[in-house]
Amino acid sequence: MTETALPDWLAIVIVGLVILGSGLSLLGASGLVRLRSFYDRVHAPTLGATLGMALILVASWLYFGAAQGRWLPRELLIA
Repeated sequence: MTETALPDWLAIVIVGLVILGSGLSLLGASGLVRLRSFYDRVHAPTLGATLGMALILVASWLYFGAAQGRWLPRELLIA
């Protein structure tokens, strides 16, 4: 893959999605430590982890789509 420069607005969007997705995943993981009952541990962290993963996948899709110049749904295979 050749290195191409991303537009600044797209880089800001990608960084924002990665930071937000990582924060939600971290928040979901901290729920495993803080919550006491089994059902709370199963339910609450999955909400944050799922949305966090989705945001990181969207950021990955935007980055590789812009870098390669073609938009392929490869990230859907990961999900």
